[in-house]
Amino acid sequence: MKKSLKITVLILFFNNLFFINNAFSIETILTCNLTKYFIKKNFVNDERQVPLNKVDATYLEQEKLILDFDKRIFITSSIIFPNYFKSINFYEDRVSFEGLGAKKNEDIFHYTARLDRISGELKIITEPTNAWARKKPEDGGFKLTRFYQCEKTKKKF
Repeated sequence: MKKSLKITVLILFFNNLFFINNAFSIETILTCNLTKYFIKKNFVNDERQVPLNKVDATYLEQEKLILDFDKRIFITSSIIFPNYFKSINFYEDRVSFEGLGAKKNEDIFHYTARLDRISGELKIITEPTNAWARKKPEDGGFKLTRFYQCEKTKKKF
């Protein structure tokens, strides 16, 4: 009787330990640096690459992106804001951030982003929404494309 009680207690202990460990996120911290910056000001101008020494300093700051690839969830970021995206989809080779702005008339910009899980390249595109382009035709055709190189980093403590 005592032996079966001990076995039952051990089984319950290890099952609880297993489920507790599954409750925690396995965070992947990515550090991202701007590598390319393209801008198209309107329909008349062609998209052109801006040299990084001419880019505003705020874009040159090192950015963080924290994801849980096992649970397929976005945790936080200094570069991608979840309220800009209607969905975040995890695939084997990429993470796609689908923009929200195209669906809401009051939004000015539509954002899309894609993180290539193989190369570590993050591409973020900012464009005016169709509703905004109708209100301000002079802003029509604007497009800002930023490329970042992301690398996995560890927590410091």
